[in-house]
Amino acid sequence: MPSHQINHAASSTGSGAKSMMDERWTKASYSQGGADNCVECRSETGQVLIRDTQYRHLGHLTVPTTEWRAFLHAVRGGELG
Repeated sequence: MPSHQINHAASSTGSGAKSMMDERWTKASYSQGGADNCVECRSETGQVLIRDTQYRHLGHLTVPTTEWRAFLHAVRGGELG
């Protein structure tokens, strides 16, 4: 059984995109300027939430912190191609 899950956000009304991006979400460092072609992540107790900047309203992927760290280690070490 996978240790990740996908959470679909409910549609927001009236508050606009500002409510979808707050201080708890961090945009990827590879994002250039105001571009919306990147991912954002947010750390919570024992897990990391990941979402697409262009499609915030569709929800997020949740993975355990240990798996997120292993993924980042693999990316930084060039293990993924």
